[in-house]
This record gives sequence, C-alpha cells and structure tokens, in this order.
Amino acid sequence: MSATETRQAAVRGEEMVTSLPRRALLVESEPGVRQLLRTHLALAGFHVEEVADGRAALDRLRAVPYDVIILDALTPNLDGVTLCRAARSGGPNGNAGIVMVSARNTESDRVLGLSSGADDYVTKPFGIRELLARIAAILRRAERTHTPPPAAPHRAGPLSIDLARRQAYI
Repeated sequence: MSATETRQAAVRGEEMVTSLPRRALLVESEPGVRQLLRTHLALAGFHVEEVADGRAALDRLRAVPYDVIILDALTPNLDGVTLCRAARSGGPNGNAGIVMVSARNTESDRVLGLSSGADDYVTKPFGIRELLARIAAILRRAERTHTPPPAAPHRAGPLSIDLARRQAYI
C-alpha cells in the first residue's frame, strides 16, 4: 500500500484524505465505547491516543497538539466541560476540533458543552457513522479557515492573470 493510500480512510462510502495522519485524543471512561471509537477513528486514518481519566487527559492536552479531541462529558477526576475549557484557554489545542460525547441529553447539558468551547455535542447512544461525519465536517471547516489568502495576480507586461478568479486581462 502506498503512502497516499495509507492516508486515505474509507468511512462508509466517503473518503477522508489528509496530507499527514491526523491526531485524535480520545477521552472516554467506558472501555467498550473507547474501544469502538478507537477502532473506527483508526480506520478513518487517525493516529489515536486514548485516556480514561480527566487528569491524564489534561496532561495530554497541555503537552501534545491534536487535530480532534473527543471528550466524554463525564470523565472521572476532571469532567469534559472543564477539559474543554482548559483546551480552549490556550496551549497547543486552542484551535483543535472538539466533540463532546455524553449520556446527558438535556438542552442545558448540550448548551453547557457547546458554550464551554466544544464544536459539537453528541449524545449517547450515537451512530458511529454520524459521529465520524461530524468530525469530518469540523475538520473541513478548520481547513477552510486556515487556507492562505489568494495570491496576487501574476503580471507579464500588459498581461495580468488572476488564478484565484480564473481570469486574464490585457
């Protein structure tokens, strides 16, 4: 398998193509859910690091940059809302995509998760394809906001070519 092929992951009919393997931090207290998420994130082309404890997650968030962070809202020792706020407060994960996953499904729980800095809030039980699609959407938005500004038009004598607009002028 070529390097390009290893960077492509099939997600039920969709491809997530990346220039480098994406890094994901999985913070989930339930072993079965953690295993399910780890397996599917790896199949989608992510390098997955996982922790089951909030304090261990905080140490990882302060030390290592991730492309996406999946947070269980109810992790032991430090909850997901506190972890989300800590990630957003600066450091290497201030701009990482964050998806909060929780068994708590009231409107106030979702609002709290989103207002703490999560990009999305998914309630358990969830469909794995939907979760992966939500992660892909967050990463697409992040890529669009980090694209460089269009280059200035190229000039050669009286000819001007604007590649961004696909126009040429004399």
